[in-house]
Amino acid sequence: MMLPSSVIKDLEKRLRRFLWNGGTQGPVRTKVAWKDVCMPKEEGGLGIRSIMDVNKTLLPSHIWSLITNRQSLSLGPMDPLIQVESPLRSFITPRVFANAGFSLNNTVADIVAEDGQWLWPQAWYNLYQVLINIDPPQIISNMNDRFSWKDLEEVWILVRKMVDMGSVTDTWVSILQWMELNANSKTMDHIICIILVAPSTYFIWQERNSRLFSQAQRSASVLAKVIIDTVRLRIMRFKFGKDPKQKKILDRWLISENNMNFEPG
Repeated sequence: MMLPSSVIKDLEKRLRRFLWNGGTQGPVRTKVAWKDVCMPKEEGGLGIRSIMDVNKTLLPSHIWSLITNRQSLSLGPMDPLIQVESPLRSFITPRVFANAGFSLNNTVADIVAEDGQWLWPQAWYNLYQVLINIDPPQIISNMNDRFSWKDLEEVWILVRKMVDMGSVTDTWVSILQWMELNANSKTMDHIICIILVAPSTYFIWQERNSRLFSQAQRSASVLAKVIIDTVRLRIMRFKFGKDPKQKKILDRWLISENNMNFEPG
């Protein structure tokens, strides 16, 4: 939700005190304006992010993820848009919502027109400018809510080809079900599958944050290569036997036998 300005001011005051006074009490001996401190390093600042700017940046993403993805807060297409848990309640009151001609029982799907556009008043974009950054979700009947960058889905598809995980799809439910079923497996194939999930999760999460907080963006193929190279280095630390199946694993991961340690047969 949107942090109150008083909370943001207090947090930034503590940051300034830590920066200029080393965290000690007493007057803050400011040497550089805080807005200059928050500028990127390449522009002469320290690269410290303004809490106000970060708060504004995260709010649309938070609202969007709740509308389209987080079932734990129950804000899917068929759930009330202005319910207590909704982040919209932090700046749009039930009275304003009702005065716009909506019912407090309206769902997200009710606020999306047939042409896929939001139905809320145009004036709201001037009053609540954060709404400008929230694209309408695609409403598909009889499907669970999901939000994703399509090219990040492609990353998993690319790395998934390196292992045999059966019928596993690109959903967390499918991946976790497979992990649970094979958690105690000792076969090399399954061990590598389990290892693959960790860097895939980390680097996709890292890329997601990079896209939210900066302009940096890597393509699906580049990100997939980073993940595959990371797993390949991990595999090269294993000790392999002379089993033909294990030889196929090395070939699939483009690992030369000269770079491996082999158990004596």
